Amino acid sequence: LASSKTALRNGRFRFDNGALQEFIYVPQAYPFQTTEGFRGLLAAIGMAELPEVVFEFPTNTGVVPNLNVEENHLYWDLRPRDYTGEAWRDRDDLKYPDRFSDDHNAYMQTQTIETRVRNVLNGVVEACSQTSAVFLITDGFKGNIFAEMACDSASSTTDRGNSVFSLGLFSSEEFSHINQTLPPDKRRFTRILPGSDGKVPWDTMNDRLDSWDARRERVPAEAFESSENVTTAGEIPKYAIDVDCNFTSSERSFLEAYRHQHLSGGLANKCDKILVFASNSQKEAFRDVFCDLLPSAFLVVGSSDRELELATGCLKEGRPLFVLEHTGKASNAVAGLVRFGKLLKSGKLKEEDVQRYLKFRLPDSVGLWWQVGHSDKIWYDTRSMAYSFASLAPNFNPDAYEVFNLRESMDINQMQDKITKVMSSVFETVPELGGAEKDRDVMAQARQLVQILENAKKRYHQFATAFQIAIRLVVLL
Repeated sequence: LASSKTALRNGRFRFDNGALQEFIYVPQAYPFQTTEGFRGLLAAIGMAELPEVVFEFPTNTGVVPNLNVEENHLYWDLRPRDYTGEAWRDRDDLKYPDRFSDDHNAYMQTQTIETRVRNVLNGVVEACSQTSAVFLITDGFKGNIFAEMACDSASSTTDRGNSVFSLGLFSSEEFSHINQTLPPDKRRFTRILPGSDGKVPWDTMNDRLDSWDARRERVPAEAFESSENVTTAGEIPKYAIDVDCNFTSSERSFLEAYRHQHLSGGLANKCDKILVFASNSQKEAFRDVFCDLLPSAFLVVGSSDRELELATGCLKEGRPLFVLEHTGKASNAVAGLVRFGKLLKSGKLKEEDVQRYLKFRLPDSVGLWWQVGHSDKIWYDTRSMAYSFASLAPNFNPDAYEVFNLRESMDINQMQDKITKVMSSVFETVPELGGAEKDRDVMAQARQLVQILENAKKRYHQFATAFQIAIRLVVLL
């Protein structure tokens, strides 16, 4: 691990507000797949011991689904036919109600659901405060709404000494900065609306694809190889790498016009600890190793395939799962799976009624099929898993899963109790980290405590005896 090609290096970012933050650069040849390499990498970011639970936060550009009929129609019927890439299909930012319209109820719904999402996140942080937990940010672009909320919740507990922190995984190609030598970008975007014929003029679509400020430039990957920017452990680099994580006026106008804006690497200033990998494939490989080796849990929010994949993995393996229902199609689908599993486990759903239940209750509302943000593939995949779910029912642990209906108000104390109950299931199914060595430490601490109490008992007995003798002498005199 000591060779120049494999040694970890440390550097510093200077963000647009002038703040400096350290990061660890992981060269392409660094062997984090080995035990020594993995523990060495964690030690470099200050993790002396393995965390007890990990929450992964993948791509999620919104937490409020849109049920607006007109926007659904625009999305499905008027979208550009030649724009078939993932960038359009996965834009679950389209779930947002138009927060700049006159629809006050839609605006209030957005704010209310976002507040309830934050409450659940804060509750999870509170429940993990007596353990060592990590919020793993795997897609740290600004515009990843849920990941940004997670960073804020983790950082808000730092002053109280909680051992919950956010760990951002980035590749060296993700960062950008504003070239201040160029003139300001004065473009201001406006939203594309249907014309008098009711059709959207998608011929102006090209204007929507160039959403970055004209002055924004990628930080070259070579900057992370320069000895002036990154140094060996324990040394301070000569220069900090400039990274701009906030939207400019031009970029913010695009966000306000189209309600989405992605700025790769833009959550770096939100993460408590940062790992920068030489390539994106290396970053993805580390994510897989990190999540496979450590106990993990998941919060289902949104409408992506990745969220459905992580959630169903928790259901199959009995790992803790929080479902924030009505934040997207994936959350609604997984909520349906959890309820189905609890019915099977309790015996309330008879075998002869399973087929009918799956046909009419997954989903249990026609409106759920038409939520904007994704194709119905999520519901098809969910129903496919449900048909084989009966075989998982004997191992289904109802205490490990909790569904929060975010359309309903929640009592904070009851919510906290439910979160704590689910988090306790981590330690019922996962062997205690540290094994026999940790058990010996606990026993040694117990013996020390017993000895301290024994010594205190003898000391107080001597004091009491002396006090009794003194009283009797006073009485005799």
